[in-house]
Amino acid sequence: MLIKFKNKMTMALTKMIEDGNRLGGQPSHIEISPNEAIELFSEIRRLNPINYVITSKEGASCKLLLQAKDLTQTELQNYVMKWKDGDWKVEYKKVSVIVVDPPPQTVHLHS
Repeated sequence: MLIKFKNKMTMALTKMIEDGNRLGGQPSHIEISPNEAIELFSEIRRLNPINYVITSKEGASCKLLLQAKDLTQTELQNYVMKWKDGDWKVEYKKVSVIVVDPPPQTVHLHS
């Protein structure tokens, strides 16, 4: 049996924050890859969860841009680039989520 969730990105963020708090940590920020960022934006578009805050440098809300119309993959990638470049700021439950390029894997994990 297999269950799939519509809000898997939100569930993952919630679990990371709760695990960190349970272990006594204080979350500074969460790092995600560009592909995960596109999935996160797609999830925000579909479900409109309330715990996300998306703002521009000037402090204006950008969340409506994700829901105003049907977006192409290219438009979503442009929004992710704005986020990655610091033009947009995304927060989940008051913890900043930033986009980083993962380093290339040069070591095999299994022998």
